[in-house]
Amino acid sequence: MSKVFNSAKRYNIQRHYTHLNAAHYDQVEGVACRELVARLMNDIAGDVNESGENTTESAIRASYRVAHNIATSGKPFSMEPLVKLCMVAVAECLFPREVQAIEGVCLSKQTMSCRILDMAADLDTQFRKKAESFVAFSLALDESTDISDCAQLAVFVRGVDMELQVTEELLDVIPLDYTATGSDIFEAVCESVDNMYLETVELGGVMKDVMKGVNFVRRHGMNLHQFKGFLKDMEAEYGDIPYHSTVRWLSRGKVLDVFFALLEEISLFLKMKGEEMRCLKDIKWISDLAFLADITIHLNNLNLSLQGKGQLIIDTHDQIKAFIEKLRLFERQMSNGHLTFSNRLASLKLPEGTNFSDYQAKLKQLITSFETRFRDLTSLEIELKVFSTPFSVSPHDLSLSLQLVIIYLQNTTLLKERYYNMLDLSQ
Repeated sequence: MSKVFNSAKRYNIQRHYTHLNAAHYDQVEGVACRELVARLMNDIAGDVNESGENTTESAIRASYRVAHNIATSGKPFSMEPLVKLCMVAVAECLFPREVQAIEGVCLSKQTMSCRILDMAADLDTQFRKKAESFVAFSLALDESTDISDCAQLAVFVRGVDMELQVTEELLDVIPLDYTATGSDIFEAVCESVDNMYLETVELGGVMKDVMKGVNFVRRHGMNLHQFKGFLKDMEAEYGDIPYHSTVRWLSRGKVLDVFFALLEEISLFLKMKGEEMRCLKDIKWISDLAFLADITIHLNNLNLSLQGKGQLIIDTHDQIKAFIEKLRLFERQMSNGHLTFSNRLASLKLPEGTNFSDYQAKLKQLITSFETRFRDLTSLEIELKVFSTPFSVSPHDLSLSLQLVIIYLQNTTLLKERYYNMLDLSQ
């Protein structure tokens, strides 16, 4: 009697053999057993349909086709038994010889659910590969309420690649179970974009990923102890990774620097502990980390140079002005493909011709931010020059009330000698 498996699992096959075939085939041994196995395998190989495909593969393919039709039509899974009965009824009238093959197509509710999930996962993989080629993308949002009075947020994405091919897809449907405020929607959209690994210009997500790895290591004493021992065995550059505190924001640069230096060791340790961070294998994410670490170190150095006793406003002005000019230099160098200011990014040895437009945009944004924040200090540049270098400033650039004073000062030899003989302006 011929039987067809709904699922070729080991348990199903073993149960089938034990109950139906064990008494007959257990007595076959030696050469007879090998000949029997060869004959059965030939029978399986010869069991093909008209298209030359194995009947089992044909049944699986048919199962997927039915699942696809059910899913696209929006019909419930409970229709599958009715569909199968209709298929068998048609086959009995038109194709009697194919009735057994149709009965072998599994259309149970559980199977249909698995088939649809498989197709959804495949579509997700295809879109992720397509999204890797996006050079720019935009999002569209639509919020509505379903029949259970739960707010649902639909996120649509439109991306374009280097060949100007436009792709539009439904990125995600997110239930907003509790509240639907602007911050809730923003966080939900950011999570969907992060899950799809779309390349955004923002670098805040890099810091979140870094802190996720750091917190996993330092949150539990056992993990930290094992991590320190692991670094010692690996003879790593650092023996530990520091915590980042929002209050002590200078620690951010140190955390990024150490995390980048220990990137390989952290990846291996997390893998050993069964903790997955796919971003550690993404070259784009690693490049963002390197750039963020380099810029943060430069910002930390500026902050430290502005601290300490004996600092005058002219010192602050000079440090800020010099840093803005450094950022402009960094932006020009990066536009020419030079990474002398970014040692960590340069150490990655990215392919020649790599596009750094995202990083150039971040540098321009940082320059604009500095110019806006310190515009009041910049507006006092002429007055500060009077205070710091009174003998080099032009009287015509000053207000009317200071012009006569500066002309007298610059033409008084005794005052000029005393000024140049001073060792320290702050004394």
